[in-house]
Amino acid sequence: MVFLEAVWGKLGKGTFPTDCHPLIAHLIDVGVVASELWKAVKESLKKKLADGCLLSIGEVESWVIFLIAAHDHRQGDTRIPVSG
Repeated sequence: MVFLEAVWGKLGKGTFPTDCHPLIAHLIDVGVVASELWKAVKESLKKKLADGCLLSIGEVESWVIFLIAAHDHRQGDTRIPVSG
């Protein structure tokens, strides 16, 4: 099994490895959803965020989507105990 497939992101009530969703797929899925949700954010809020961060709206968009997508990245660290 390839490492990227061995590290699972979501398991639910299923069993590993047949019912798991690989971590990399989960992070990509979350990033795609975050990208779509960003489109619904009002331009005035986007501008406030950009101004507050001293970035362009495009740069803020990239950071927000990246940070949301990477929210579970530590699950790939084998030193961290698996929680239920």
